[in-house]
Amino acid sequence: MIKALLLLVTLLTSHIGGDHVYKYLETRFPDPDKDLVEQYVSTQNPDGSWSDIDYHDTLRGAWKTNEHPSRLMRLATAWHYSQKPEVLAAARKGLDYWFKTRPICPNWWYNEIAVPYEFGITGIWLRDELTEDELKNTVDVMNQLKAWRTGQNKIWAARNWLLRGLLEDDKDFVHQCRDSIASEICVTTKEGIQPDWSYHQHGPQLQVGNYGGSYAAELSEFYLAFKDTPLAFSKEQETILKNYVREGLRWFVWKDWFDMSACGRQITPGAQTSKARSAKTSAAKLGIPADDFTGAKYYPYSDYGIYRTKDWYASVRMESDRIIGYEHTNAENMLGYFASDGAMLSRRDGDEYEDVSACWDWKHVPGVTSYDNGKPLWGTPDEKAPYNKSSRVFGKVVGDVLVMAMEYNRAGLHAHKAWFFTPEGIICLGAGISLDPGLGYDVLTAIDQRRLEGKVTTSEKWVSHEGTTYVLLDGNTYKIAPYKHTGSWYPIHPAYSKDEVSMDLLDIWIDHGKDPKDASYAYAVLPNGKTGAKSAKIAARSIKVLSNENGLQKVMVGGKVMTVDWNAAGNEISISQM
Repeated sequence: MIKALLLLVTLLTSHIGGDHVYKYLETRFPDPDKDLVEQYVSTQNPDGSWSDIDYHDTLRGAWKTNEHPSRLMRLATAWHYSQKPEVLAAARKGLDYWFKTRPICPNWWYNEIAVPYEFGITGIWLRDELTEDELKNTVDVMNQLKAWRTGQNKIWAARNWLLRGLLEDDKDFVHQCRDSIASEICVTTKEGIQPDWSYHQHGPQLQVGNYGGSYAAELSEFYLAFKDTPLAFSKEQETILKNYVREGLRWFVWKDWFDMSACGRQITPGAQTSKARSAKTSAAKLGIPADDFTGAKYYPYSDYGIYRTKDWYASVRMESDRIIGYEHTNAENMLGYFASDGAMLSRRDGDEYEDVSACWDWKHVPGVTSYDNGKPLWGTPDEKAPYNKSSRVFGKVVGDVLVMAMEYNRAGLHAHKAWFFTPEGIICLGAGISLDPGLGYDVLTAIDQRRLEGKVTTSEKWVSHEGTTYVLLDGNTYKIAPYKHTGSWYPIHPAYSKDEVSMDLLDIWIDHGKDPKDASYAYAVLPNGKTGAKSAKIAARSIKVLSNENGLQKVMVGGKVMTVDWNAAGNEISISQM
């Protein structure tokens, strides 16, 4: 048996047997694909490297050189299951190559988190086969981790130290690492779980689908591993972890897709589905149903709202001067300049925005009022600075109604924006849309931009597509872009090609013209599954815009009156029944 795993058994066998622990470990690390392992063995160079790996890569994200320690981890896992000498020999040659060359990534995260983790798992599987020098060098690689970090980075760091403790048979250090992991199961206004059950990392920035998803994935694993042992989380910690998943993470999943607006900078191909799977897995490990629930929720610490019915899902991502908008760390998400400025996404099937990032017109983010200064979008001057300079961003839930509002003040563009969510649909109002004199920009409000699936029907005042109808409620007219959109995945993540890709998208917007002064809009998004004509009749019968002025935005839907009073000193939102 592997000595380090025997120590883990000793630590975890207060009430459960060692066989259970081994089965748990093997569940987390199943036997790798045999053909892939054979390929690694047969294509390895005599010095332990592989010709298809770029050992001089300088990318900060998706570092290609990391494929080498990833292969070592898979080879070591395969050795555990197969005990084939050629697999062990390949793993040891690969270790020797890394020890001699010590590649370094420009991004600290690979050097201190990813690579030490992969060497930790490799070392545990091979523990009884390693020479004294090989074990020392493995530990040296793991010691590239220099600090405990914060938030999810702290959990990753403590996990890696725990693996090192297992390799060195240091029971006290393993307990210390467990305590460090558990210390992050708390509610805070710093990095981590917020009082409203959203998740922040990299400052006051929503990261529920990025770091917050990894947080739930790692801690749900530790929850199972430590359960019913002396290392088990406290009841309070267990409650906090489950509440985060129940009231936070799972709300952002609709069917098999994670909300694109909450994916952080990770909006690469397949990201929405992989993040949804991870969230559902975390929920299942904690005994929490992942979907099949309805309701409305507003997250005041993240300026985010979600509305769920049995048939459709919608969300709005706003930002205030309290919140950092989208980041573009590691040259990822370089087009996301407007992506947190009131983005409203609605879904019925779930795949409406799947992998649209490469082909989106990022000045037409759905729900956003934006400007076109004739320059391409490419990051921001300071990604750590709040983009919207107003603090007047808020929301309120009463029964089956969600109201959200944002005073927008960014780069010379001003607006008062409000969203009213009811079971009938979403009413979207904008007033006071003005551009500072002399800027000379074109200004627009994007209604939607989604995958084109099936037929589009239109009239003078509405557009309908796949069960969702967009109805104008004022004197504005809409525009529709040509369906074919082209772009590249490279601005989304530099690991991808600059080659052009294309996708058919339905892109609808309202044009406010150049240098608007007190422009406005009013429209409804009705994801009710009905035809455009029927939806337009429903809107005419049940939706009334009572006011859409700079100081007062007010609608009535089915007898409910919802108000955003911008002149009020407090309690700006009111909801009443006629």
